[in-house]
Amino acid sequence: MQNNIIIGRITKDIELRTTEKGTNVVKLNIAVNNGKEDTTFFPITLFNKTAELVNKYCHKGDLIGINYIVKNHNWEDEKGNRHYAYTFIGNNIHFLATNNKNEYKVSQKEENGSNGAKNNEIDNIWENFSNENEDVLENLPF
Repeated sequence: MQNNIIIGRITKDIELRTTEKGTNVVKLNIAVNNGKEDTTFFPITLFNKTAELVNKYCHKGDLIGINYIVKNHNWEDEKGNRHYAYTFIGNNIHFLATNNKNEYKVSQKEENGSNGAKNNEIDNIWENFSNENEDVLENLPF
């Protein structure tokens, strides 16, 4: 059984597509910092509910963790040459930090005063979480 995990940043805005059979698909690239001047880019494919959630909540620059499997594809062309390709399929996503620090949205009722103090507290918690964890995650050795 294979179980792979990467932590990295989304390199471009996400686009949700739907296949002819109605399956939701997102293809994204994750930049993983391997050291001072070494970055690896992983092309990850997500399906169904995972694709929908990433499309809804993630944006370019966000830091995410992904559990994924590797699927291999082998074929032979008309000249008899063997070809090999690999697809990285994400099956579990961990939202770690957003690039947009003020993304918390309040409902109209809360915005009009009934929970104003609570909203400011939640905004502060998110901003502190993002700032504190950003430093830790940037200094991970992998």
